[in-house]
Amino acid sequence: MDTSDARLFCLLRDCYFEPTSTSVRRPAHKDVAKMLQVDPRTVKERVRSWERRGFIKYYQLVPNHRLLGIRSTSFLLEVGDPLAKPKVLERISLVDGVTSVLDFLGEDLFVWVAYQDDEELQRRTALLGEISGSRRVERYLDEPFGPVDMKLTLLDWQIIRSMRNDAMKPVSRMAKELKVTRKTVRAHLERLVASNAFFVRTIFDVTRVKGLIFFGLDVTLEEEGREDALRELDAVVTCSVNCFVRMVTRSGRAFLALWAEDLQGVENSFLSARRIRGVKKVDLLLYKRVTEHPQFFDKIIEKKIIEATKRRSFFQQRPRGSR
Repeated sequence: MDTSDARLFCLLRDCYFEPTSTSVRRPAHKDVAKMLQVDPRTVKERVRSWERRGFIKYYQLVPNHRLLGIRSTSFLLEVGDPLAKPKVLERISLVDGVTSVLDFLGEDLFVWVAYQDDEELQRRTALLGEISGSRRVERYLDEPFGPVDMKLTLLDWQIIRSMRNDAMKPVSRMAKELKVTRKTVRAHLERLVASNAFFVRTIFDVTRVKGLIFFGLDVTLEEEGREDALRELDAVVTCSVNCFVRMVTRSGRAFLALWAEDLQGVENSFLSARRIRGVKKVDLLLYKRVTEHPQFFDKIIEKKIIEATKRRSFFQQRPRGSR
């Protein structure tokens, strides 16, 4: 991968994209090109090539969390005993609400957690701390899902389930699968698209990524001059081409997700952050693997379908004229 490839890969892998219509559901080439400041034809050719070669495995539908009645946030954990990390990862995968885990070399983990309310979040945070034996559980980025002004029907939920791991599935196939007309599917899909009911995420075969090192910088800031340090951090590190995620806690602590072509590039980013006035400490975290846990969302979608089926059955069985 060259620099342009790496930037495109990171953007597609880590962003949720809004579909623009029933037919254009993958990330729009012109929007991606604008974000990367490159020619749209370059994006189109590269994406089509990745699809043909199987580097892009599929496009996943991500329901707007507001539809599911949940919110989502992320935590950085420091495992108390690195030798027990495999068992810690196994136990964390069983925690209800855990949707993704980023494992770093050594004792650190980044965990994404979904929850319904603050009380549930507190319970899950305490459980993660207990399982990991973490000396600190630092909260970072909340998932930015906006409100949805619509009530989904049974067919809406069935379409979402049908597209869950095949977001580009043709309307004709969905119509046949759901035993309705293509016109009906298209009308419901247009309504879902217009209401931001779902987003599309690109799923890659990451085993094919060669020649790149992915890493994170966990930056602890001095309390005095914190805002100035964050601005300089943006100017020196996050404005460079190799930073693809920037997260800041409520206390001002920052986490940067980056990539480099070699260890010299890793060291350069680390030292650039360390030299900034107001930066107290920088921890270098080397990526090991990311494990997704999609079953949490799948279970909620199935529950929504069951509830919608029961509602429809109830209204169909009521005597006419009853309220």
